Amino acid sequence: MLLESAIRKHMAYVRNFGLSSAEGGVIQAFRPDDVWTANVENYVSFVLDEWDAAPSGRKMNLIAREYWLSLYGNGVEAYNLYRRTGQPDNMQPGLLANFGDFPRSFFYPNNFIVTNNRAQQKDNQRQRVFWDTNPEGNDWVY
Repeated sequence: MLLESAIRKHMAYVRNFGLSSAEGGVIQAFRPDDVWTANVENYVSFVLDEWDAAPSGRKMNLIAREYWLSLYGNGVEAYNLYRRTGQPDNMQPGLLANFGDFPRSFFYPNNFIVTNNRAQQKDNQRQRVFWDTNPEGNDWVY
């Protein structure tokens, strides 16, 4: 299964990256290979059990969650996935009482506006890009 392969490859990548760092010896001392392998096996089994139990409409949510986990530190790709699909759902809510609108697009860079006399800056970040057909208010349909 491709999901299983992706999880295992990413776990191996993260492990190898950590072990090749200056702190690799500390990592190895706290997570020896047998403990690491057992943890990976438990996690993969958990995700595959979730996959088998999920109805077909919920499988994209599992893929999106695993993708988000693999993107730790890369907010741009996570934002793009959520903006395109609305997945994964059940994310942590904003910590502010009113955290504003979900940005549908970003403002143009200042150097583009300054150097192009025909360009006009967007009024707000709620303006959609041409391919965004999701409902207004970011109320995703599953």
